[in-house]
Amino acid sequence: MTFRSAIHLTAGAYLSVISKAGLIVRPFLQDRIYFRSALQKS
Repeated sequence: MTFRSAIHLTAGAYLSVISKAGLIVRPFLQDRIYFRSALQKS
């Protein structure tokens, strides 16, 4: 296994972990943004 392929493998794993974390975090962020806008409207 060459150095470059190792970099590609680790980068791919890193990106997949980030995308999974993004899928988990995104609903909470959207709820907070919605909650904040609802507070400002009232």
